[in-house]
Amino acid sequence: MYAYGEPKVCTKCKREFPATEQYYYRDKYQHCGWSCWCKKCKNATRDRWTRENAGHIRAYKRQWRQENRQHIIAQKRERRHRTKCHIIYKFNREARVNKAGEFTTDHWKALLRHYAPDGTCLCCGHKRELTVDHVIPLSLGGPNTVDNLQPLCQECNSAKYTRTADYRPDDGAFAKALADSLPHQLRLPLKIRPIQLELPLDEAA
Repeated sequence: MYAYGEPKVCTKCKREFPATEQYYYRDKYQHCGWSCWCKKCKNATRDRWTRENAGHIRAYKRQWRQENRQHIIAQKRERRHRTKCHIIYKFNREARVNKAGEFTTDHWKALLRHYAPDGTCLCCGHKRELTVDHVIPLSLGGPNTVDNLQPLCQECNSAKYTRTADYRPDDGAFAKALADSLPHQLRLPLKIRPIQLELPLDEAA
């Protein structure tokens, strides 16, 4: 085992270099912990082999792409989906920042009292942590106002994605009547836990 920085002789070029990452690759299969050849020799040998076998490499890659066509298509589809999700998330975040303060926590408490008094999701009907969902998504130009909000769990919120879907039983009549009932004061946090439903509500619904 060579100590770090200890002189080590390359078995290819017979030159001596310090046993560091600058001159040698790590190799766990060697008892000394470093490759037998220095980086310069290994890189030169690899590049020469690549040039001499360029035709075989291209043929192998072509065959692999043909045999794994469906896998490649699935990877590209997933990559496009992640990119699209990132763009939508960024757009929604900027929209929230630009439209901050258009409804208050008191507005949200009133919505929870009316639509989810027992903490159930309007979509699936399960008692879960409720999150703010926009009936018309911000990415589609929906407003960040109380009349465009509905309480959904995180799973239903994510599954709704960028679709426009109103799960409120009164089609938002209560939310629209509430829209101008309170002054705009505080910006809403993204998640409101069901325990907050037990807090007293000051406004008269």
